[in-house]
Amino acid sequence: AISALNRLNCDPIWRSDFHKAKVGSVSFTSASLNPLIASASDDGSVAIHDSRTDGMTGKSGVVAHLDGPHYRPHTAVWKPDSNAIFMTAGLDDVIKLWDLRNTSSTIASFHGHVPTSGKKLKRIHRPAFLDACKESFILSGGEGSHCISMFQLDSNYGKPK
Repeated sequence: AISALNRLNCDPIWRSDFHKAKVGSVSFTSASLNPLIASASDDGSVAIHDSRTDGMTGKSGVVAHLDGPHYRPHTAVWKPDSNAIFMTAGLDDVIKLWDLRNTSSTIASFHGHVPTSGKKLKRIHRPAFLDACKESFILSGGEGSHCISMFQLDSNYGKPK
């Protein structure tokens, strides 16, 4: 739920009840023309919500939905200065890059940042975008890796170099 910070009343001004389990991640686009919210939930889904909808009328405002992109998705983050490109991660060993204009398949999938050996499921821990010197990167740590991995994105919105 979203609340205005300058309001004395602490009731939300917008709400989406789309997810059916804990929502572990929310991210707001930094692109001002398209105020979208990405969310990842333990219900196995990632959703894109349009905050311009009247969320208090019982409508979820969901404009896109990914069902089962990861085992227990915990991250949905917008690429800085983009209202279309976002990444997701969960309790598995892959980071996925998506384009909101076509969510039927990923733009790219990133592997190799968590060890695959061992009995326990290896988890990605809160990947992040980094835009620096006109280049874009994804940074990630992973369970059991004891390191940080950096993936460079090309100028074509995320195909790995």
